[in-house]
Amino acid sequence: MRRIFSFRFFLFFLSIFALQGGYFFFYYRALSLSFSFTSLAFLFFFSLGLSFLVALHSSLFWRATVCLLFGGFLLYSLINFGHASVFHAFTASHSQGSIAPAGTLASFVAEYYRLIPLWLYAAAIVLFLFFIFVVFFYTQKTKSGPVFFHGVPVQKKHAVAAFGGIAFLFFLSQAFAFVLIGHFHRFPDSDWWNQIVYMSAKGLPGHMYDMIYSDFFSRDHLYQVAQAKTSESMASPSSSVSFDSDPGLPTTLEKIRADQTQLFHLAAGPIQQSVVPPAFGQPPHILIFQLESIPSWAIEQTPSVMPFLSETIKHGITVSDFYATGCHTIDAEFVGLCGVYPDSREGTTAQETNYSCLPALLKERYGYATRMFHSNISAFWNRDVLAPAWGFDELFFVPYFRDREPDNLVLDDALDRMAASDTPVLSYVMSYTSHTPHEPSMVELFQKAYGLQIRSFDGPVEPSLIEESELDEYALRFYLGFLNPVDTAIAELFDGLKKRNLLDNTIVVIYGDHRYYNFPRPTLENYYRYNRIPFVLSVPGMPEGVVQDIASHIDIAPTLLQLVEGASFDPPETFLGTSLFSERHPNNAVTKCLGGINFINRDGIVHGTVPPYAFTFWYGFRPLDPLVKDAYTETVMRLVNDTDIFWEERQP
Repeated sequence: MRRIFSFRFFLFFLSIFALQGGYFFFYYRALSLSFSFTSLAFLFFFSLGLSFLVALHSSLFWRATVCLLFGGFLLYSLINFGHASVFHAFTASHSQGSIAPAGTLASFVAEYYRLIPLWLYAAAIVLFLFFIFVVFFYTQKTKSGPVFFHGVPVQKKHAVAAFGGIAFLFFLSQAFAFVLIGHFHRFPDSDWWNQIVYMSAKGLPGHMYDMIYSDFFSRDHLYQVAQAKTSESMASPSSSVSFDSDPGLPTTLEKIRADQTQLFHLAAGPIQQSVVPPAFGQPPHILIFQLESIPSWAIEQTPSVMPFLSETIKHGITVSDFYATGCHTIDAEFVGLCGVYPDSREGTTAQETNYSCLPALLKERYGYATRMFHSNISAFWNRDVLAPAWGFDELFFVPYFRDREPDNLVLDDALDRMAASDTPVLSYVMSYTSHTPHEPSMVELFQKAYGLQIRSFDGPVEPSLIEESELDEYALRFYLGFLNPVDTAIAELFDGLKKRNLLDNTIVVIYGDHRYYNFPRPTLENYYRYNRIPFVLSVPGMPEGVVQDIASHIDIAPTLLQLVEGASFDPPETFLGTSLFSERHPNNAVTKCLGGINFINRDGIVHGTVPPYAFTFWYGFRPLDPLVKDAYTETVMRLVNDTDIFWEERQP
């Protein structure tokens, strides 16, 4: 063993470590992350483990295998760069069998490869080629046949012992990395509720160790470790107060109800209801139009880039502040239709098939025809698996529609089918016109393929939008230009309902899927301005009004079910949201986005990161006792854990 680890081995390790250090220094800098001491430590353990892997054997097959593994890691780093550029988080683990199919992965790469700068592609290629060179240079083979490391001969009788020793050192080096991650979970820094800070603390290699560590231990174990640490740091008088769910509750679902009840009683209370839902003689049609990447700020600016939608919201049934429960389009679909929180780390995968969702309920109870429309492939986000499981009987995707067929044409098709139906219809239409990329090539595509003209927005843009955005003014105006055709499609939707005599018996729901991801600065003003998304209900015979201060996607399914059922409203027990017309609406929102957690109500905002379950009461809107702030923090953390466990329990 002493002879195997020569000075050349040290140079080999140092070369790998130094080159990766340089790569990640610029990598993190481009993502506005810091290269911390702990992230350097994780890179050290990763490089050391990689060096030991190379030292295990010097056959051509083994050397090629290790090189391919390292190439896979570099590809993983590029994917994470594009992902973090949009979501400000590294990709989640896929231990639950949620690895995306080839169609989804290919679509993701096709959409986000533009976000990766050319210099990073070049740096990854250079680093990969250098790694191949040093592996084959430092690992040599003698003429007599046996394979030796660094040209240092190892006698055959000692080869097995040497192999075992190197393997032991490999596992020992990786054990140190996992010990450090365990320390992160047991003793999180006070500012790790800020996901950007936590990303800087662990770096990408540390993130990989974190995902493996988090998958090895149960979610409840990780929560209990964090909860014990949080309890120690609470205000001293609160140590005698228990904020735990009743230990006698037999199910996770009932624990969630207890968490929600506590948050309801901690809050300032719901607002007075301004409208009462009407009673329908016959089940009405329902048309849900889910907007793509359209935030409230774009509609509310003066002049509005979506004037028709702006007026529709003013004269419809709406919520003062509406938030996305997740951060992907598929999260909005799952939560909005099934009334269940997504997983904190992974969001919605191909596994969310074991729920009582709105399409299935309407079909079973009232004979609804259930249809989903989208001008993308059905494999993207696993909709070909999820939509039928949620209760959709008919799916209209590419190739039925042409790729990226404009929203107005997709909506028109949905209305034609609705008008021809002799049964009530639930039509779920997903916008695609405003989907990224927002650039001249897409303008040309829409013009040539569909005769749709998209022009860069030429009206006034608030200077603060340009200052706060990661986009320059040219790119921001191009993005805003893509919203106007969507507004026109909404106007044509209501005109089409009227022409087909459907307006008086159709509920229309329009809401955003998620915020627009180019405003990263975590200030209170930015939180409100850039996280709110549009929501409006158009219900025949129902007057306009604001029904709640704060709500989210999770409240959509129970709201629509109550509109259909009226006094006989009977939601399934898995609906974790609350109808907007309920006097027990909690007037809050919980958002989960790739480990980033937010809870907001009229008292304040709680921020957190999962893992390592680091939470803080970030901002209060009224004076609150420290005990109340602690109660909020612990209850939100517990609710997040309980809903994650519930999600895990429902996996098929």
